[in-house]
Amino acid sequence: MSNEIERYGRVQAPGRPVMSLGIACADEVTICLTASNRTASAYGQTLEILERIDQLLDESASHKQQILTAQIWLRGLDDLPAFTQAWNTWVDHGQPPACSIIGAHLARPDILVEIKITAARKLQ
Repeated sequence: MSNEIERYGRVQAPGRPVMSLGIACADEVTICLTASNRTASAYGQTLEILERIDQLLDESASHKQQILTAQIWLRGLDDLPAFTQAWNTWVDHGQPPACSIIGAHLARPDILVEIKITAARKLQ
């Protein structure tokens, strides 16, 4: 296994922290995302984030069945039912990750959902 660190989705814009949306090293990948469509509901933002997670997992030689942990931040816990509906449609019910859901003040008022996952990688 390589010790090289791979970075996915670099963010560098005026007034924003410089960061990567995903990092992979050896046998693990970590991804942390918010939705780009900030006018969407919590359900819509969650679906967008989960779709992007699928893409980044694929790019980093992983899959949602290999997610080990998920941390979810919701602007308001009243959005939990909408988040849960989107999450339960997407997650592999046979191999769900360990998960924590937290109500939090997020970086911007139009960010309703933020998701961070850590997954194992399928390396040859």
